[in-house]
Amino acid sequence: MKGKLIKEGCVAAGTVAFIIILTMSFGIIPALGNFLNPFGVWTVPGNAQYHDMTITDSQLSDTVTVQFDEYGIPHIHAQTDLDLLFVLGYLHAENRLFEMDMFRRAPAGRLSELTGDSMLEYDKYFRILGFNRAAQDATAYLQENETFFYNLLQSYANGVNKFIDSITPWTMPLEYKLLSVSPEPWTPLDSILVKYLQSWDLSGTMADLDTTLLREKLPASVYAELYPNYTLGMEPFQEPIIPYEELTILEEEGETSALVRTLEALKVLDNNRLRLFGSAEIGFGSNNWAVNGSKSTTNTSLLAGDPHLGYQQPSLWYEVHMISEEGYNCCGVGFPGTPVILIGHNEHVAWSLTNIGSDTFVDFYEEKLNGTHYLFNGTWEPLMIYNEVIKVKGDSDVTFTVRETIHGPLITDHDIVTNMAERGFETVNISLKWVGRNVDPDENYSNAIKAVYKWNKATNFSDFNDGLRYFDGMQNIVYADDLGTIAMTITGIYPIRKLNINGTIDKKLRSDVVQNGTGFGEEWDGFIPFNELPREVNPNRCWVSSCNQPSINGSYDYYIGENTFSQGYRARRINDLLESKPLLDIDDFKTFQLDNYAFSASQFLPILLDDWNNSIDGGQTYEPAVMDAMNELFSWNQSSQRYIFNKSLIAPTIFERWFRIFEQNTWDEFSAYDASGLRLPPNGILENLTKFQPDSIWFDDNSTTGPPEGRNYTMLKSLNETVAYLQATCGNDMSNWIWGNQRPIYLEHLTGISALSSPKIAIDGYGGALNAQGGGGGPSMRILVNLGNITMSDTSLYIYPGGQSGNPVSTHYLENLGWTICRENWNFSDLACGDFFFLLMLFSIRSIGIINNRILSKDSYYYYSI
Repeated sequence: MKGKLIKEGCVAAGTVAFIIILTMSFGIIPALGNFLNPFGVWTVPGNAQYHDMTITDSQLSDTVTVQFDEYGIPHIHAQTDLDLLFVLGYLHAENRLFEMDMFRRAPAGRLSELTGDSMLEYDKYFRILGFNRAAQDATAYLQENETFFYNLLQSYANGVNKFIDSITPWTMPLEYKLLSVSPEPWTPLDSILVKYLQSWDLSGTMADLDTTLLREKLPASVYAELYPNYTLGMEPFQEPIIPYEELTILEEEGETSALVRTLEALKVLDNNRLRLFGSAEIGFGSNNWAVNGSKSTTNTSLLAGDPHLGYQQPSLWYEVHMISEEGYNCCGVGFPGTPVILIGHNEHVAWSLTNIGSDTFVDFYEEKLNGTHYLFNGTWEPLMIYNEVIKVKGDSDVTFTVRETIHGPLITDHDIVTNMAERGFETVNISLKWVGRNVDPDENYSNAIKAVYKWNKATNFSDFNDGLRYFDGMQNIVYADDLGTIAMTITGIYPIRKLNINGTIDKKLRSDVVQNGTGFGEEWDGFIPFNELPREVNPNRCWVSSCNQPSINGSYDYYIGENTFSQGYRARRINDLLESKPLLDIDDFKTFQLDNYAFSASQFLPILLDDWNNSIDGGQTYEPAVMDAMNELFSWNQSSQRYIFNKSLIAPTIFERWFRIFEQNTWDEFSAYDASGLRLPPNGILENLTKFQPDSIWFDDNSTTGPPEGRNYTMLKSLNETVAYLQATCGNDMSNWIWGNQRPIYLEHLTGISALSSPKIAIDGYGGALNAQGGGGGPSMRILVNLGNITMSDTSLYIYPGGQSGNPVSTHYLENLGWTICRENWNFSDLACGDFFFLLMLFSIRSIGIINNRILSKDSYYYYSI
């Protein structure tokens, strides 16, 4: 009897312990209790196909029909535009509700309500930025002054809520079951919050912090040489047009100042910030281009685009075709949570976007405070104070104070800075001013839904241009139409600055360092007029292109940015390709989008090979592994795949790592200035030195004594270090050095749960190539359009990684991945060992064969198949 009681007691204790464990989360693994809940994750619908729909609702003017093609793309037919957006909202919610929820909660600082305190620092960051307050103001303005467009937002929200209201415990999306929460109703405010998040991720650069630190740490002459007021990466190389203007440094050089300490802390904050759409920083990019009929084999305009954003699962994009009796007939992609087609085409026009890598959209000011006031223009003004309450799942609410000046929020109120002050370190108060939050709606600069709605219904460039004037996104927008017009237009809100110390307005003021916030720094004085923004319409060369390079040269009347533009290698490559043939066709455009040619390799590798040959001729000897590495580079340089970053090749890995080390070794003097980790000089500067100044002092090895070394020394030293690095990280067997092993593509789920993410896939491509992908980012979608005789069905091509559905057990969850990224089919043998949990979970929730045949076999519909 005693033994039986002990046994039963152990069973009971074990059961209790098991139940307790199921309520706990471990790292990325959520609490698993819902796996046993009859309404838990096992009840997630796993329907493999979409079915055509007929939607009726009292909020609709008439019945709306939705037809799905085999890839889950909806074709919506409605009487009115309002009805279209109602159904779009419904479909977005049906397929991407959790993603939409993340997109609205992040900028509002409300992620902790879902996740607990793990996201608390992000929530504080966004509460300080004040996007929720700004979105409330924008929503109120639309409701009062732009009723039609507010009603579009409201109709979209009504559609989202129709789906939310239909959710049962059986049909609750998987992520909500795992987190044990339910979705809230959608409002027009939420769509505007999504827009703020997207805009901030793509334009909210902190480059001015880097520039200020560089100006503080480097001698003035060094800074002027390495960071001139022009960009060598433009095509062709330029000499400076405007002499560099020395700006006042706020504190003397010497031991670490309060300003430097504060800015270094803010850089840590920015480096760790949550980015759901990507990054505005250096290296971030996209491509777009168009040719007119004089340059195409079809005598019609052709357009291509591929915005490069962060990869994630579910996909950033949702594809749709919308038709109404009010003249709406548009297809393309948009962000779930927003009621527009951001990139696409209609019966007459097509367009795509690339980001503008400019530092002009954000300014920083050092504020002088006195209690609850700040000094501005000789007057102590009251701080605007907001008491924020963050609700934390499973914990007490967190209350903190946000303070703002005339410039914007004091970002130094974040814990990362205040904690330093509490430890006795002196800090300063820095405010942030961003164009996305500092435009008066009455100035009619910003109404993104109005802008894109006009694009969607445009019939010619005049119509499209009318929409551009309301678009505040900082983009290079390529345009083409069926009348033969092509154009590239720079959009965004660009501040004009003045120095209040004398009231002088200077259109060229850069404000690229932290400014004096007391009124004696550079203050905004309006914005560049829309009609004076750079644009190019029907150029004589018959093509336009952009790859995030500087938008215009220094002769332009206004300052529109510096520092974060692309290095220009992709731009030089596409421009060469566009000139490579007298006439181009859509197949050429497909090839261009998937081009893996590294223009930087074509500029640097021949010089490395020459220096190697000279060293061998001079009697220099090398380790066998270094000789083998150089043989790979020589073979690559002489092959048909020269400078091509193919995943099966070894040479691209050697070159890419060598280039990084060569760059670091060239600028090793930065460590002496305590400037390590800051933005290095543009690659155009390095290319110029490498080609034309082989004896430059910058090639000297800072760790040696004696005569200064030159370029050949630094190049070959970097080669030795490259081989040592690759041996240490990849092993001595060079077959393991192939490029495909270095940066496999991975689409991480928004929850961070690996079981809901994609497998890792080896890919072709390189950040400096047109096919700029690797790791966690790359072409987030691709568009190709032939503007001749558009039928809305067979003259355009769209694709993006992932799939239409956000349901991890749907066949439409990852179906596009193989074709978008690899241009080839998958086999299970291609999946890494760690991906079996991903497959196991899907198999157990659904049935064997859950991976769609489109992944396991080629499909001619997509041009990415081989």
